[in-house]
Amino acid sequence: MLNKQFEELPVLYGSLGLGRVIRQDFNPDDVDVLISDDLVIGRWKDLKKAMKNTSFALRDVKEREFERDNVRIAFAPASDLEKLTSITVKSLKITEESDARFLELTPRQYMEVYKSSQNEQYRKKNGKAEKDKYKIKMIEEYFTGE
Repeated sequence: MLNKQFEELPVLYGSLGLGRVIRQDFNPDDVDVLISDDLVIGRWKDLKKAMKNTSFALRDVKEREFERDNVRIAFAPASDLEKLTSITVKSLKITEESDARFLELTPRQYMEVYKSSQNEQYRKKNGKAEKDKYKIKMIEEYFTGE
């Protein structure tokens, strides 16, 4: 939908994205996707309508999270990545699977993300800082196994 309807190349992010690149199952409770600021902010109504048309219900407005059949998808502006780290969206690798095209971070880029985010108040307050430490440990183990 994002590729075709919005001509958007989303970034697969969070635990699911990290798990793919280091071949580790983190049992994510949602799918985190970074999309253009224009879509997630400027065309938010269009995105909500498209999600509704695919039977996803808006679950959490603040988190921009939708749910269908116990599958949750959360959207965030791609600029968040560049605000948090030195990583640019243009530096990410394009992946193509089936009919989908998306961007992915490398393990080194994920290391930068999790090291940068582990001290954020939001992540500490919501119990995510401990998960971040575990993910950093798993990325380090991935590098020692290379």
